[in-house]
Amino acid sequence: MTTEFFYFLAIVVSNVLRLSKTNHTPSVAFQCQLLHDISKTPCSSFVAGSTLYGDLYLSPAAINKSIETLKNVFGWQGSSISELNEPILAGKTVKLACSLDDSGKLKINFFNKPGLFKPMSANELSELCSSVDVLLNDVISKNSDSEIAEESLPF
Repeated sequence: MTTEFFYFLAIVVSNVLRLSKTNHTPSVAFQCQLLHDISKTPCSSFVAGSTLYGDLYLSPAAINKSIETLKNVFGWQGSSISELNEPILAGKTVKLACSLDDSGKLKINFFNKPGLFKPMSANELSELCSSVDVLLNDVISKNSDSEIAEESLPF
């Protein structure tokens, strides 16, 4: 069975160090607020503004990947894990890869960097600028032809 992932832009509300309840595995716990569903197929469980919780585990088996995620996704450059017991990552925007648990609730599987916009190619840029510049020149010439009374300005 393959897991279906849904992708969301979210903002970190808080982070803290904690131990899991069952086996006391240390982790950096995150509280994230969902902003946008950016999945190819929208998720029916998505509600903008809702909160999801997730962890980056610090066990010997997971610590390398977790530190890599802290650095590459969150921009953390700390020298001691104790720094992460304060909400220093609050306000960071992240892309969450989530799945539905057995009860149909969203759970965070991975934290990722938000994607960047792909710049236009030189040809696309040239075509866009030539068509928009014509419109821009029309707007500029119309505005310069009509005088605006100073008393009508709001400032």
